[in-house]
Amino acid sequence: MSLLKTVFHEEHLKLKARMVPFSGYDMPVQYSSLMAEHQAVRTRAGLFDVAHMGVLELRGSSARRFLDHLLTRRLRDLAPGSAAYSLMCRDHGGCVDDLIVYCLGEDLFWLVLNAGNKHKDLEHIQTQARGVPDLEIKARFEELALIALQGPSSFEVLHRLKIWTEAPPKTFKIFERSFEGKPLWMSTTGYTGERGVEIAVPSGQAVALWQALVSDRDVTPAGLGCRDTLRTEMGYPLYGHELNEDIHPLEAGLGWAVQLDKGEFIGAPALRDAKANPKRKFQGLINRSSRQAPRAGMPVLDPLGKVVGQITSGTFAPSLNATIGMALIDAAAEGPFSVDIRGTQVLFESCKRPFYNPAHSTPSFATDLATAKKGL
Repeated sequence: MSLLKTVFHEEHLKLKARMVPFSGYDMPVQYSSLMAEHQAVRTRAGLFDVAHMGVLELRGSSARRFLDHLLTRRLRDLAPGSAAYSLMCRDHGGCVDDLIVYCLGEDLFWLVLNAGNKHKDLEHIQTQARGVPDLEIKARFEELALIALQGPSSFEVLHRLKIWTEAPPKTFKIFERSFEGKPLWMSTTGYTGERGVEIAVPSGQAVALWQALVSDRDVTPAGLGCRDTLRTEMGYPLYGHELNEDIHPLEAGLGWAVQLDKGEFIGAPALRDAKANPKRKFQGLINRSSRQAPRAGMPVLDPLGKVVGQITSGTFAPSLNATIGMALIDAAAEGPFSVDIRGTQVLFESCKRPFYNPAHSTPSFATDLATAKKGL
C-alpha cells in the first residue's frame, strides 16, 4: 500500500528532509540534524507538520453531554475558547486514544485525533453516538491541515506575521484569527513543553502559511525525530507506547485526566476497580552518566534481578545530557531499577515527570493538571 502524503509533502522535499513511513504517511524525520532541531525548539522556534492528525467536529445540543459520557474528563463546564486533554476508553478501561478537545462554542467542539487512530476513533464515536438526538459528527480530516509552531520565540514570529498582536495568552485556549484574509484557528497547545501554538488552517491555504512561517529568521523546520525527544523529555505519552487498548490511563500515570467522580462514562467502572486494585504503574527512569538509551520493549529489573516490567519509551535527552525512560512496571515493584540494554544491566534512578521543565514556559501537562484539579 502506498504511503499517504500531507499537503506539505512537496515543501519537505524542497527542504531535503529525510522521509520515513509514520502512521501510514510519508513524513519528515529530520531536515538537518535531530540535535539541531531539538535545540531550535528549546531556544527559538520549530515548525512541525502535524497534518497527518485529524480534526473531528461535533455539533448540536447533545454534543457536550455526549462528550462527557465518551471521555474521561469533566467537560460540562469547559468554556468556549478553552481546551482540555482527555482520554477515550473502552468498557474494560483500555484506551481507544488520547486527544485534545476544543470548545469553540456552547454546542460546537473539535477533537484532534492521533494519525494512526483517527479512522478507528471515528468509527468508535459514531457507534457510541447511535440514537443520540441533535448530534452532528463531521470528519474534517482533509478539509483542515494542522501545523505546530513550538518554542519560546513562537509569539514573536506570529507578531511579525500579524497573526497575533497581543501578549502571549494562557495555555489550553483556542482563538480564531486570519492569514492573508483566510481564517485559521490557533490553539495554545503542543507536544514539546515549550510555549507555542497548534494551528488548524484550510488545506488550500496551508502551504502559504507554512512558507511564511518557515521563512522567519527564528523558525527551524523540525521532524519526527526531535518531536519524540522533546515529548519524552516532558514525559508526554505516545499512543502505542505509554497507551493502548490494553493499557489504561491510571497505569500510564494519567489519573489526573480521569475524573471518576464526574458521573458515569465509558470505562468508568473498570477504572474505579483498577484504582482500587492496581496491577501496574508508570515509572520514570533517568541515568546521568551513560548514553546507553533504553528503548521500548527492554526489560526493567528490580534490585534482585527480577523482571518487573518494560520500557515503553526511552531516549537520550539533549536538554538534560542524560538518558531517560518511561516504563510500565508491576504496581508492587520497588527500586532501584535497572534496564537490560542489549544484555547489560544499566542502573537508573527513579524520577517523576516531566524529566525536563522549561524555565521560560509552562508545560502543557502541568497547566492542564492544575486545571483538572480545579474541575475545569
